[in-house]
Amino acid sequence: MENLLFISQIIQWIIVIILLYLIFNILKYIGNNKNNYSVKNHVKRLNINTIPSINSKSLTTPEEVKLPSNKLTLLVVANPSCSACSDVINILNQVNQERINKIVLTEEDDINKLKKYIAILADYKIPLISSKDLRGKIPGYPLIILLDTDSRIVDHSIGGNLHLINDMLIKYQDVENIV
Repeated sequence: MENLLFISQIIQWIIVIILLYLIFNILKYIGNNKNNYSVKNHVKRLNINTIPSINSKSLTTPEEVKLPSNKLTLLVVANPSCSACSDVINILNQVNQERINKIVLTEEDDINKLKKYIAILADYKIPLISSKDLRGKIPGYPLIILLDTDSRIVDHSIGGNLHLINDMLIKYQDVENIV
């Protein structure tokens, strides 16, 4: 009986050592590759370098939206059936209004499907434009695009949150200050 107890303890220790070895190697792998993994590395390229002229009537604000402007523009391309799009739209109000133009663009033209967006964006006074010009060029939703004052795309991300948007703005401003 004692021999069985001794053998089972040896087997348990061997299993513990193997598990520790595997955990160590996983942590080592993650540590070596943490700089190689980035959301940006997995964002599909856009098929365009500049945004076509968006001179259109907003569904949520009284003014006509025109690009380019004298400010950076944060363009969010959203789809009403996308829950992540709704999350991004809900945080847009937290982005500083004086520093940046904010526009939401959708390919959807059915007003009934856009009612939720219209209600939120009208409260935030953020323009919502329905346009089919980008059809087939959107790699995923929500697509967040940062445009410079000449309507050139300087950064983009599929998906996002307030932290990612702020990082995008800070990164662009840092690059602009160096040049």
